Amino acid sequence: MSTTTSPLVQLVNSSVIGLDSQSGGNFFKVADTTTGFPASELVAPASVSLAGPLLSTTGGTITELSDLVEVRRSSLTSSSSSALISLNGGSVSLGGIDVTDGTTSSGRVLQVRSGESSGTPGSAATVSLAGPCSA
Repeated sequence: MSTTTSPLVQLVNSSVIGLDSQSGGNFFKVADTTTGFPASELVAPASVSLAGPLLSTTGGTITELSDLVEVRRSSLTSSSSSALISLNGGSVSLGGIDVTDGTTSSGRVLQVRSGESSGTPGSAATVSLAGPCSA
């Protein structure tokens, strides 16, 4: 939970690289679990609640293999009337070749998923915004 009305993440002329010759991923992920945890690990929905935006960038670059923001079987809420994601100049590049297995990954600005594949039941995934998704 973030109670400040300032963005949770503020980047100014910064480079964030989440896609390189060794790995890749999401910029920000809210999930109930991830691969690699033992079967005995407690799996419960995660919850992120923000009083302000999630991300504000001015200049710079963000490069990710997958999504800028992913919510999987969990919840993300922002009570701010400001955009959840504010990009002012610079660039964002999402998706590419996963170096771990050679598959092509699609990147999205915001992905909300309840199941692993279409038609497969899963726990609810929700995003609730008082303002726009991006600006």
